[in-house]
Amino acid sequence: MCIICNNDINNLSNKITIQVCINVKKIPKLKNVNWLEIIQCKNLVEIENSNELIVLIIIGCPSINYLPEFKNIKGLKLQCKNLKKLNPYPSLERLELHNESVTTIPEYPNLKTLYLNHVSTVELVGYPELIELNINNSSKIMSIPYYNKLYNLEIQNCPNLISIRSITNIINNKDIIKNYAIYNCRYIRNLFIKRNDDISNTILSQLGLDFKKKIILLENRIINRK
Repeated sequence: MCIICNNDINNLSNKITIQVCINVKKIPKLKNVNWLEIIQCKNLVEIENSNELIVLIIIGCPSINYLPEFKNIKGLKLQCKNLKKLNPYPSLERLELHNESVTTIPEYPNLKTLYLNHVSTVELVGYPELIELNINNSSKIMSIPYYNKLYNLEIQNCPNLISIRSITNIINNKDIIKNYAIYNCRYIRNLFIKRNDDISNTILSQLGLDFKKKIILLENRIINRK
């Protein structure tokens, strides 16, 4: 049994881990705890709000479908298959999300690092402080905005991504971007770029070029009908 089940929550350290406990269903407000890691607690349903919590990691907890509005949370790592919604955490700086059930990621004004794996969101919103973006295995995402402070970017296995203008703007900003990689995105040819590399503006695969031509042709037909 874990410290929660044993009701041993007094004089806790500022960093605790609760793992592989089938008995814990609710985590109460934990005093003086800044870092909370919860791993494979399949019957856990509720975590009480805490303004002291700075980092929260939840992995393999399928019964959680809601998280409170942690006022001072700065780091989140989530793998909860039934969690469908994220709150607009005002202090969040790092988000690592492994959730197909999440379709919308809110605006986080202080977000610096965003790691997405198997998410169902179609497009990302603007994050003015974002410096690192990593997206993997997300088949529905189509659009990525231009982040003018982006330092590292990696995109893999996103077959419907076709945000042409945004990507071109990002890789042309050589004064800021350090590493830039795209793999297995059918509309965009594979790229791996480091600072001072000679960057070509032509970033579309042949399939992407054909797709772009069809879009332009369709737009022209619509304009001519007006």
